[in-house]
Amino acid sequence: MVKRALIERRPWLLLSIVSAIVWWLAIDGTQTPGAYQLVLKGVPVGLLAVYAWQRSLGTDGTLVALTMLVAAIGDALITLEYGWGGLVHALSQLIVIALYWRNHRPGVKPAVMASGLAAVVVAPVLAWFLMVGETGQGAVAASAALLAITAAMAWLSRFPRQRVGLGALLYLLSELLLIAVGARLVQGGALEQSARELVWPLYYIGQLLVTTGIVTTLRNERR
Repeated sequence: MVKRALIERRPWLLLSIVSAIVWWLAIDGTQTPGAYQLVLKGVPVGLLAVYAWQRSLGTDGTLVALTMLVAAIGDALITLEYGWGGLVHALSQLIVIALYWRNHRPGVKPAVMASGLAAVVVAPVLAWFLMVGETGQGAVAASAALLAITAAMAWLSRFPRQRVGLGALLYLLSELLLIAVGARLVQGGALEQSARELVWPLYYIGQLLVTTGIVTTLRNERR
């Protein structure tokens, strides 16, 4: 029944999941020509943008679709130039932060607020120390800080934490894992290979949870 519902009602979502799996299992880390990688890397999250857009969910729906579209462009650009891809991803984070700000949860408990603030402090500090002695230390820490702010805003928004909040945290975790690999913390052998292989699924599942969590919430409110 779940498979049938995906095929008949959410084809863009199904195609996104399939293309993400194909990228992870068959393309990521291979010698596939650069032009093909550029296109294929952006497809999974790009299809999440289409899925959100075609639901016609007003301003908030448009913002989540735009977030995923810009992130997909960032995914593609990263295959050519990591710095430019990172800047585009930062733009996608600013868009989704605006979305969370529009949908902040009233009456947040102090303990929950403290957990969000802790993430904002811990993530960039951790990224900074992971990159000690490496080039781009400040830029990496700033990127981690922005993702941590995004995760905190998602956690403090009215959207379901078990989907949207968790998704934003998985995205942050994928970035920290990528930083650990780039900083040679897990360099060499099976450990590095395992870490690299986890970056994409953590990132994609995070984006999937964010998109579906927001879209489902908005659709339920329209019924």
